[in-house]
Amino acid sequence: MSTRDLMRVFGTIRDYRELITGLAAREIREKYVQSMAGLLWLFIYPACLLSVYLVVFGFVFKMRADMLGLDLNMSYTAYLITGYIPWLGAAESLTRAPLAVSSNSALIRQVVFPLEILPVKLVLVSLTPQLVLLVLASVYLLLDSGGRVPNLLWLTLPLLFFLEFMLLCGLVWAISAVGVFLGDIKEVVKLAVLVGPFLAPIFFSPSQLPAWAGGLIHLNPFTLLINCFRDALLYGRVAHPLSWLFVGPLCLACFWAGYGVFKRLRPGFGNLL
Repeated sequence: MSTRDLMRVFGTIRDYRELITGLAAREIREKYVQSMAGLLWLFIYPACLLSVYLVVFGFVFKMRADMLGLDLNMSYTAYLITGYIPWLGAAESLTRAPLAVSSNSALIRQVVFPLEILPVKLVLVSLTPQLVLLVLASVYLLLDSGGRVPNLLWLTLPLLFFLEFMLLCGLVWAISAVGVFLGDIKEVVKLAVLVGPFLAPIFFSPSQLPAWAGGLIHLNPFTLLINCFRDALLYGRVAHPLSWLFVGPLCLACFWAGYGVFKRLRPGFGNLL
């Protein structure tokens, strides 16, 4: 895919931004419309997740940050939750990615409908609980730190969300396109989502691992995002400069490559759906 194609896909997202956000908002409403709590579930699930981590690791196992060899003034739960924030949206996006296109066969027959926005809409919906978790986690961090946070790096959080958005769009474009032709991709993605948190520094520090294993962990693109989110939310400084240096180019490359796969496979969608 050429640079012109890359600019074209950014233009498509810009031109159809109202349609994308409208479809995302409708999906969120329909997801909770039949429940008594309604849209409150957007807050209930992240709140329960945060509470479970706080109880299990803060009170049951009584984990401490110094057990990881980390010099922090906050709890292990703060370390864990700041690492889990970028994974929450990623897990939902990847889990739903194989059916992002194939579950909308009626739209595929409409020649004028821009199919590439379906994965984009899915990513927006999946990032919504992550945004709620970020708000709740920020309150927890304020309490856990005794009011020492926030810091100036919090201003980079919109940029980090945008970079994660690009990374996930690229992955969902590729997975959804392959999913039209290969049904087994669903099981592969399920397995990847299951083991994913243990292949990134969410529950542990890479310094606890052998050098070769720590190096492999840093090849995971989500490791770069986790390091940047954790620097902004927890450390208040650029503790992982290489992650900040490479996360942008890597997310853009994934965005580019994922759309390239989608564009190449798109002509065959109509023959199978």
